[in-house]
Amino acid sequence: CKHCQNYTIAFADLSFPYLREFKPEDILRMTKENGADGIAWTYNEPAIWHEFALDSSRLVKKEGGYVVYVTNGYMSYEAIDQFEGVLDAANVDVKAFSEDFYRRICKGKLENVLRCVEYLHKNGVFLELTYLVIPGENDSKEEIREFAEWVVGLDKRIPVHF
Repeated sequence: CKHCQNYTIAFADLSFPYLREFKPEDILRMTKENGADGIAWTYNEPAIWHEFALDSSRLVKKEGGYVVYVTNGYMSYEAIDQFEGVLDAANVDVKAFSEDFYRRICKGKLENVLRCVEYLHKNGVFLELTYLVIPGENDSKEEIREFAEWVVGLDKRIPVHF
């Protein structure tokens, strides 16, 4: 959605100055060269390059690294299942706690995001949630309270970022 901090990256064309082609082996090599303990897929929805992220993550995991997804939470159960034993943690960006907002702004469904979060949790993936506060759009006390109650009902130990 246009309110996201990564909107321009998500819609970058081939002239974007940082656009490069990588192979999964390149990700592993860069992880090692930089002394990283693992990788975090972020700044653009990792599910849009699912196969690449999965292949790269498997290589990093095989070498003992950790794997994190920073995601909008719009992944199928099948996609999540493919990351079994590979995905250590996920930070899911819940953009609002209203179906109307998701339909109007995100052109999606809140229910799909909530089911994804619940499935990740059920499958033992460490979760953090980010709630993107947009004044006048999703910042009512009622909506934030309903979101917080949903999180507590799922697991009160889940960290939430506002």
